[in-house]
Amino acid sequence: MRVTGRAIALVALLLATQLCAVEAAREQPPYWLAISVDGAELNAGPDATPATGEVALTVAPGQTVNLRAKVVGGRRAYMMWPDTYANVGPNTTILVHGFNEMEYQVQTEAFHGTGKWTVTEEKYTWSAGGQGAVSPVDPGGERVNWTAPTQPGTYQITVSGGVKFHFRREAPGGVFEDDEDSGTLSRTVRVVVRGDAPAQAMTQQQALQLIMSRFNNLGTGPTEGSYPTYVASAGFWNNVYSVFSDANTPYVCGGWQGTVLDMLDSMRNGTDTEKQVFQRYDYGPIHAYYGGHQAVVIYPKGTDWQQTGIVLDPWPNQQPETFTIANWKSRFWFGVAPSSVYKDQYPLTGASAYPAPRLKISQEHMAVLRRLPEQQRNQYLALTNVNDRNAFISNLPPGTTDTTAVAVHSPVQMLITDAQGRRVGWVDLSTWAYEIPGVDVDCFPESGGQHGMVVLLPQGNYDVQITGTGSGTFGFTQAVPPTVSANPLTHRLDVPIQPGQRLTCRLSPIAADAALIGPGGAAIPLEPIPTQAGTAAPGNTAVTATPATPTAEAGTTVGGGAAVAPPAPIDMTGVTITSPRDGDRIRGRVEVTGTGRPGALIVVSTEARAQEDDELLRDVPGSRHRIEDDGTWRVWVAAPTLPDNIAVPLYYTIKAKWITQQEESDEVQVKVFRAE
Repeated sequence: MRVTGRAIALVALLLATQLCAVEAAREQPPYWLAISVDGAELNAGPDATPATGEVALTVAPGQTVNLRAKVVGGRRAYMMWPDTYANVGPNTTILVHGFNEMEYQVQTEAFHGTGKWTVTEEKYTWSAGGQGAVSPVDPGGERVNWTAPTQPGTYQITVSGGVKFHFRREAPGGVFEDDEDSGTLSRTVRVVVRGDAPAQAMTQQQALQLIMSRFNNLGTGPTEGSYPTYVASAGFWNNVYSVFSDANTPYVCGGWQGTVLDMLDSMRNGTDTEKQVFQRYDYGPIHAYYGGHQAVVIYPKGTDWQQTGIVLDPWPNQQPETFTIANWKSRFWFGVAPSSVYKDQYPLTGASAYPAPRLKISQEHMAVLRRLPEQQRNQYLALTNVNDRNAFISNLPPGTTDTTAVAVHSPVQMLITDAQGRRVGWVDLSTWAYEIPGVDVDCFPESGGQHGMVVLLPQGNYDVQITGTGSGTFGFTQAVPPTVSANPLTHRLDVPIQPGQRLTCRLSPIAADAALIGPGGAAIPLEPIPTQAGTAAPGNTAVTATPATPTAEAGTTVGGGAAVAPPAPIDMTGVTITSPRDGDRIRGRVEVTGTGRPGALIVVSTEARAQEDDELLRDVPGSRHRIEDDGTWRVWVAAPTLPDNIAVPLYYTIKAKWITQQEESDEVQVKVFRAE
């Protein structure tokens, strides 16, 4: 409520009679725009002299400098320095003070009141008149990087910005609220570019080629063993296997993200040629699902990564792969932002500059650090000895280092709640929660516009709620460490579901075999998936699942299909698709079978194209599965789904090829149509 007139006068009188109001002691200085260069402190102390003149600096051709602008003085000076600009009485306590917030309380035997100033909006705009390259560092524009032109001369950069404040006071007379606005302030930076221009400046294309050359040599994740055919990707199943084996831990998404960042950091601090790359490109960690999936983006300097970014993400298929930012967002389809795990460590995540050369964080450690509170992460980062860091991780409780995995396949949505009431998953059809730190999530596309979900959690007690979004059956998979259960990997693929129906499950290390609880309290037991030892890193034991046979469902070839002939002798150098065939009609999911080199990985991808002009409407990257020892393979894939506003007649291309570490086959494809 807002009060005026007599009520406000009463509040003022009460505060005055208590001799403890927070009122100006020294006149507030006028607002002005403070500017700093390359991480220097802002001149914004209590005795700072307001500065409005031009800032001058000299740089070399092509040099990049970090510029920061901040509105100071005025109400912000009052908030930052209450001892100077506020008359703090004997009964007044300053609770918080700083750039963005100031709060106080007044307390006597007969009176209690509080007051609070907060920043509600703050934005800055930089202009270099098209000279050099301006690259924003944070969303509000407070910090930017400016790369000078290679041509010597004098250049001018202008910054404009403002800040808005809100005040709320609560006292016996009522609530009083007010707003204050600094207005728009401007200031100019004059830059003298002096020296010899670089003899051979690296082009953007050359810089990208150097990055990709290093990235493509990062290697692959574990691929030995058989992947159940109903999963979405090798990355999905790697997260499940990481519950059993340390050999898989480095290849969860957070581990891959750390590897890519280490690669780029080492290039930035590497040879003179490698350093030139970062005169053309910026980079930083990003996430999707509000932190559930982690990757790295590179983008040309002076551009918006949300528009021009190239995402380096080896996780989905456990090998180096790149995506345009638009394609990556269509796959990891919500909650995209700079990675909160690396807050204030990279320019993209709020730092004023890239990190100095640092002790390398291993993939195994990074996967664990993501699950730690910020205070514990900082304790780890403060250690400068590898042995100390290893000991730190080893001494963490099992609930921090051990994990549990759970997955569902549509048509359902899943919500997981921990013992503290924190949630991950779908609260309702359109509300997503991500409240448990460091949880890995993937919401992968399935048929009919639905999405499955796989979650990798710190070991602990969780309540799982599964809600139907359509009619049919869904699949549920659970993985726990083999130390807590004789059946560490269990699932159920044929659970009937109707829209709005709810099932529950209790995840617990002391009740690893708990059943699903269906409508009416009926127990739905999970079935163990037989496991066998697979290839792993020395000293570790990986556990791989024998292939599961999905239940028959819509998605097989329908109408007019002749019987498939017995397979011909397998061509060790080629690949075939034996089903479906050209011209077949498919439903939402289809079983694709064929032949190829035994032991290689089959890569199956799909495209949606317009029948009228062959325009590519959607391209779904390939999932990878091991070809059996007899040379046969089978994969379930989903036909790509399109927005409702696309109504043109479509056809789908299913493409397949096999790959090994050294070779890959030619690609084969079939053209099929959607059965309506």
